[in-house]
Amino acid sequence: MMKRLLTGKSLAVLAALAIIGSATVAAADRRGDDRGWQNRCPHMQGIQLTDEQIQKLNEERAKFYSVTQDVRQQLHEKELFLRAEFAKKNPDAAAAASIQKEISELNSKMDQMRLEHRLEMKKIDPALGSGGHRWGDNRECRNGKQYHRFH
Repeated sequence: MMKRLLTGKSLAVLAALAIIGSATVAAADRRGDDRGWQNRCPHMQGIQLTDEQIQKLNEERAKFYSVTQDVRQQLHEKELFLRAEFAKKNPDAAAAASIQKEISELNSKMDQMRLEHRLEMKKIDPALGSGGHRWGDNRECRNGKQYHRFH
């Protein structure tokens, strides 16, 4: 009885910390300089964008970030629940399968949103995503090692 109570409380605390932690990461995920498309990402070097294009791309990126915030939060939460289920000595296979199904549905929804976002970005600059150039939101350009201003 006591063990079940502690496990339930542990999961509740884990979920609360996950929500607070992901909100903190989201708040810290600000880029600063508007010329990130050309200056921060090595994959975007050599692409010449006008100030208007930069502004539109940044607006579209901010819109995408805002529109997908709930889906990303739900996805993160479900992944933590699945991890917690697997951390149990005897994981419930049905519960894990159900959580995985929800994760797959959220990933599919996110993929559709990402596709729509990329199509909007391509309207602003048709060269994005073609000819070997990467998208401005790719993960390699967001990690701490490569995400800096080039001179």
